[in-house]
Parts: sequence; C-alpha cells; structure tokens
Amino acid sequence: MNYSPKQELKKTYFLSLCFMIPGAVIFSMASTAPFTVIMQAAGLTLCSLGIFVMYRYALTSFHFKVEDGELTVHKISGKRINAVARVALSECESLVKMEGDTLKGKKYPGGKYKYTVNYAPESEYLLTFRDGENTVALILECEQSVVAALSSLMPENSEIKL
Repeated sequence: MNYSPKQELKKTYFLSLCFMIPGAVIFSMASTAPFTVIMQAAGLTLCSLGIFVMYRYALTSFHFKVEDGELTVHKISGKRINAVARVALSECESLVKMEGDTLKGKKYPGGKYKYTVNYAPESEYLLTFRDGENTVALILECEQSVVAALSSLMPENSEIKL
C-alpha cells in the first residue's frame, strides 16, 4: 500500500506570507527607527520564519509505503527522495490517534519524529516501537485506510486506539 498525505498549500502560502510581508516592512523601515539593529533583527527573524514554513510545509512531502510487514517513510524534497524511516510493524508497541495531550509527560529516549505535510493536520497518529532499549515515536499524518493496514500488521498485544 502506498500513500502520500494531501498538502493544503493555500493555507501554507498564506501563513508564510503572513511572516514574510511584515518582516520585509519592518526590515525596510528599520533605518528610520531609533533601535535600528533590533528592528532589523526582528524583520529578519520574521522573514526567516516565513522561509522555514514554506520549506517545511510546501516544498517537502512524505510518502508512506506498507509492504511485507514493514512501514517505510520517504521524504521528498524537490527531485530528491530519501527513505527516512523503516519500521518492522511486528515490533510496534502502539498506534494511537493524536489528541490534545497525547504526548504530554511522555518521553521517548530514541527520539520523536514528525512526518506531516500540513502544519495543522486533521488526523495524526502516534506509532511507537522499540529500537534496542529505547522507545521511538513517529507522528504520521494518514487516512483511516492506512491506519487499518498498519494495525492489521501489528502484533495482537500492541495498544491500538483509533
């Protein structure tokens, strides 16, 4: 099964412009302000945030592939495609739908990795597995059909809350 989350580009472009336009205005007006360096730094910071939002949420996408009992996550940036995660679903501990405080107070020594293409996705799922002695968490943005495929390949003793 192959799946790529749908990007909401209009919202991403709008958010990016909401950072970049005020940043450019503040930066250009900094020469007349009494604290020139502080104003320039604020303008550059806002422009940098706009560029980050554009790069992270508009120019990067993810592709999920479930095959032979393994989940592979590919990161697509321009023409470059890299496999960023490979997880044997037989070793997964839990698959939980993300809600308000799902991550609150939990620590993942192996790391927490977010594979979403929208800054405010409608449906996120937390997939945890053991890597040696550490627990690793993956935050995935996917549809119900992908979640059903993942949960059907996971062990029976794993925690599944959808």
